Amino acid sequence: MKDALSNEIIIGNSYGVARNKCGQNTIKIGVVTKITPFGFALLKIDKEYISDGFEHPELTKGFYKSVKVKPFMLFPVNK
Repeated sequence: MKDALSNEIIIGNSYGVARNKCGQNTIKIGVVTKITPFGFALLKIDKEYISDGFEHPELTKGFYKSVKVKPFMLFPVNK
C-alpha cells in the first residue's frame, strides 16, 4: 500500500494524518502498526495537535489510542 506521496507504507514507521471537521483542523502523528484486510492502516497515536497549533497531550494521555486511516491520507514524518 502507498501513502499520500506514493511511497510504500512501512509498518513501524511514523506517519501523520490531517483532518478538518467543521473548521477545526486536527493533525495526528503516530506509528503504523498494521494494515487491515480491508485496506486500512492502523495508526497508534503518539501526538495530537488541533487548530491552535499546540500539542494537546491530554487528548491521548492515559490510554492506547489508535485510528483506522485510508493509506492515501497518510504522510511520512520524522520524529
